[in-house]
Amino acid sequence: MNEWFEAEQRVERAHELFESGRWEDALRELRAAISVNPYQGEWHFNMGLTLNAMGRPDEAIDCFERALEFHGEDAEILSQLGLALLRVRKPEEAVPHFERAAQIDPDSELPYCHLIAAHTQLEDHDQAEVMFYLACQVNDASPHGYFNVAVSLLDRGEADRAAWCLNRVRRIDENYPDVYARLGEAYWLKGEQERAYRCLLRQLRLDPADVDSLMDLGELLNEMDRPLEAAEKFRRVTEVEPTHAEAHFHLGDLSLQAHRLDAAQMAFELVLRLHPAHPQAHQKLAAIALRRQRHEEARRHLRAELALLNSEAEPAEGREELAQLLLDAQMPREAAEVLTLVVAEDPEDPRLRHQLAVAQFMDGHLLEGIRTCRHAIRLDPDYLLAMHNLALAHLQLGQVKRAGYWVARALEVDPHDTRVRHLRTRIAMATLKQRIRNLFP
Repeated sequence: MNEWFEAEQRVERAHELFESGRWEDALRELRAAISVNPYQGEWHFNMGLTLNAMGRPDEAIDCFERALEFHGEDAEILSQLGLALLRVRKPEEAVPHFERAAQIDPDSELPYCHLIAAHTQLEDHDQAEVMFYLACQVNDASPHGYFNVAVSLLDRGEADRAAWCLNRVRRIDENYPDVYARLGEAYWLKGEQERAYRCLLRQLRLDPADVDSLMDLGELLNEMDRPLEAAEKFRRVTEVEPTHAEAHFHLGDLSLQAHRLDAAQMAFELVLRLHPAHPQAHQKLAAIALRRQRHEEARRHLRAELALLNSEAEPAEGREELAQLLLDAQMPREAAEVLTLVVAEDPEDPRLRHQLAVAQFMDGHLLEGIRTCRHAIRLDPDYLLAMHNLALAHLQLGQVKRAGYWVARALEVDPHDTRVRHLRTRIAMATLKQRIRNLFP
């Protein structure tokens, strides 16, 4: 009997510790209590809440499931179980729990608000909006529904509607978690950089250690051409979270832009120690090596980047830069492979077509490069550089008349272009040599 009484005291102590933020101590007390009486659903529920607060949702899920087993169905337990499943990106498993919570407690809008988040994760945005309207029917003044549907709207790029919803949240509760961070995202998406900047500053006044907002603000400041302020934000991230690879990557990129090669190299090498598969880190180190004329070192980093390009860590951005670095490192075949991917993503960009043609020319595939170059000119009939390179390729193949045709086309675009005029002279000399050979076979 004394053991049971002591277990209840431990649970009360755990509640006090949880409220004061001493989660590890609270967890220890709850575990000790549950070891005495493992059939108390409420205690398992409290342990789930504690594990969630500690960022351990996988373990929290087990606790909430045991809480349901011993306590029976309860809307709050079902909702917390669903939220933990959302944190581990299992929205399809979370949905039935939220739906059951809505059936048990039809007077609460919260299950519908959680369903908005679940369907957003599932990328079923139409259903997310349906859940939003159901939440509003129960309580039109709840900030949770407006906030969650704003996240769905941001995912769809509907910045105006998202901003309206977030401003509604702000009017209901100006201290609602992350409302200014999301509002900054909405204004940024709309191209209103100053308003986005003010919102992110407001978010950081409420939560100075908000790493995500510090990162967003750093990226925004960099986009606003304020690199020193951007670097200060990224440094603050590394103070809060020293192993934040993305912050170190941005610091390295800013150092590279400022031509501080030693600092940039140290930053990117640290990124790879923290995250060996980080996209573009090897690429940036290759750029540094090329600036220092260390071509073999550059090729080694570029080969490592290419290995990542074909893996799950394949970067979504920077492929064009990667292709240019491959060309600079005398790796045209690999550059052509990368540019083929880039062109497939944007087939109507003549500049990308021309870059692919250059890689093909450098790799010795002149006929293939000629076809690609002609395609670029079809997309942009005044593409002078493409005409120049096309003429040069025909000249290399000994097709003097075709080379002359493209030089003439280029001179129609710009009669004073030095490179084209020089090439015209070369073609004239080649034509003369050809005539002499014909005269004296």
